[in-house]
Amino acid sequence: MASLFASEPEVLLLDEPTAFLDGKAKEFFYKAVLNFRSNHPTATIVLTEHENEEFLREADQIWHFTADKTVQALTLQEYRMQTSELLPLVPQNFTSDRIWPQKMVDFHNCEFVSGTIVCIFGENGVGKTTLLRALAKYLTPNLAYIAQNPEAHFLTQSVRAEILLSQKGLSNAQVEALLGQFSLPLSALDRSPFLLSEGEKRRLSILLGVILDKPVLLYDEPTFGQDRARRTMIENTILNLRMKNTLQVVLTHNETFAKKIADKIYRLEGGKLWEQEP
Repeated sequence: MASLFASEPEVLLLDEPTAFLDGKAKEFFYKAVLNFRSNHPTATIVLTEHENEEFLREADQIWHFTADKTVQALTLQEYRMQTSELLPLVPQNFTSDRIWPQKMVDFHNCEFVSGTIVCIFGENGVGKTTLLRALAKYLTPNLAYIAQNPEAHFLTQSVRAEILLSQKGLSNAQVEALLGQFSLPLSALDRSPFLLSEGEKRRLSILLGVILDKPVLLYDEPTFGQDRARRTMIENTILNLRMKNTLQVVLTHNETFAKKIADKIYRLEGGKLWEQEP
């Protein structure tokens, strides 16, 4: 961003620029963009966001892309009215005969227990991803790790091949059903996973981790690049897995998301995990 601002462009295009930023970094970024606008009043700034309340109050125009791929020009009040209702969370019932120790480990006075969802916050650079990688080695080898970069999961040249590599023996109907469950288009099946949109790559990487059916799932920023409907789908997925007695550890900057799903919330600060109220 600093290099872009220094070039003083007449048009600035920003595609979800705050997706990986914590709250303080987002606030700094918003102020930087608004300061750029005030110093360059003739410049045009076009920004796409899923979490956008800060910019909405300052926007000269709001364009809302709907599910049917139409574009609406809305006022702030109209936009809030159209997007205020979230999809309901609908957990499903699962049964499992998995035998697995209930209490796994104490980590810096924290418990990670099967059948629970643990969310971890922290500012950029404090070591959240490093912590998650350490947990991956410390908890059990029988787990699925969903990395922050979805492309780290892709090993083949098609979405179909990726799914069948993770779960062999699935029928075409089962593969197509999985795509629908994770809001991925059927047209993506024979495309390279590297050619999907960033949001689709994220959902595919979660799908590939979930279908491994491991007793532990570790997520590094699972909701980045997702609109409200897709975030709700991911919330449902995580809640459903809790019913299968799965331990899930989630790194996120999205506090609203965490409070909806978490049994325990910790903040990583000063090299320690501090428990907070869910």
